[in-house]
Amino acid sequence: MKVVTCCGFYGSGSSAITDLLREYDNVACGTDYEISLIYMYHGLNDLYHYLIECPERNNANYAIGDFYRTCLALTKGGMNYEKYFNHVFMDATKEYLVKLSPKFYFAYDYHFEKSNSLRAVVHYLLNKVYQVVTRGKNPYHLIYVSEPQPFYLPELSDHEFIQFTKEYLEILLQAIKGNKELVMVDQLVSASGFERCTRYFDDLKIILVDRDPRDIFLSMKYIWKERDEFWDNVQLFCDWYRWVHQMSFPRPTNVLGIRFEDLIYHYAREVDKIEQFIGGGINQSHHTMPKTSFKPEKSKQNCRLWERYPNESLNIKLIRENLKNYLVD
Repeated sequence: MKVVTCCGFYGSGSSAITDLLREYDNVACGTDYEISLIYMYHGLNDLYHYLIECPERNNANYAIGDFYRTCLALTKGGMNYEKYFNHVFMDATKEYLVKLSPKFYFAYDYHFEKSNSLRAVVHYLLNKVYQVVTRGKNPYHLIYVSEPQPFYLPELSDHEFIQFTKEYLEILLQAIKGNKELVMVDQLVSASGFERCTRYFDDLKIILVDRDPRDIFLSMKYIWKERDEFWDNVQLFCDWYRWVHQMSFPRPTNVLGIRFEDLIYHYAREVDKIEQFIGGGINQSHHTMPKTSFKPEKSKQNCRLWERYPNESLNIKLIRENLKNYLVD
């Protein structure tokens, strides 16, 4: 299955690619919400780490449970993965976890009992009372306030993990692809550590979008009104911007880097470049609704913001000095 995704460095305008490909009649493209199941905390990469790279009996068990609970959480809230993947998400997830760990036995969840929660407090008090009543005659006997939980025993190789994960993602993506030639998913991979994400796909194209740091800084401050220290500490912003960009190397051949500004001011050239990069039937003949979702003239309003905020001249000067290699003329 041919899969296309976009990614960026936060605020770099990568959703413009999602909007652009939505205009092609042979592309399945749903929401522009970030589908970050692979690289998010307790996501697939964390599962790979604890089951394959650094296996340990307790951590492997907890990693499987954490992944399952994370998937449950993703079926609630603003972006419901169950609806997005046409109601196959949790069934596919359960089948996937059975493949990873077909064996388990029931044990008390020591990690949960020791956590900082009301149940942990009750567990502690009950056992204190028990030890007083029995005068400590059986110090290793404990009273539990939770039911025994499955304790997973994963036994699989690196190759098996990757193969099972490919099959899992294939089921999810096929549910939204339908009869289209390819599927576009927003932010399916992270701009840092491409290889850790791309190993789960046979035919994946990634479009990495970058943007002038001056516009990102001013957008954060005046348009998105982010409430963080970047507002008042431009040096911190420069350090962060440089740090996230350094994490995006090396870049494999299935990654195309483009500038948000080029997509606006050199629209035809960049669209042709994107079509050539993706291939597989993505061409002008299928671009049946141009400029209906991605509108260069509208996006142009978010460029060169420093001209609209002369009061930020000192901060812009500092960004020019610190991030001169990332500026757009």
